[in-house]
Amino acid sequence: MEGTDNADAVISKGELFKFLKSLEYFKKLSGECLLCVHCLEDKLLQDEIISILPLVQNINAMAEEMKKPVAFSMMLVSPEARGLEHGRTEVCHVTLFDC
Repeated sequence: MEGTDNADAVISKGELFKFLKSLEYFKKLSGECLLCVHCLEDKLLQDEIISILPLVQNINAMAEEMKKPVAFSMMLVSPEARGLEHGRTEVCHVTLFDC
């Protein structure tokens, strides 16, 4: 496309969320996958894990160096486990375990 700028393609998270919800709605109506919404949800989850996992690893290393008998881990929770019919799996919280 001549004269188009990549900056024109930038949308806010709110607009992206509305767009994805509308795609999910049309996907249900047509029974076809217009865009792999689950792939996008997986990517969001992956990004969330990638940002949190190094923090969890660092705090576990510090606990080990301080000879504290604890370990931290992330908990992934599905929408069904949260009592929702639809949604994406989320990193719910970081859990502390006694070793």
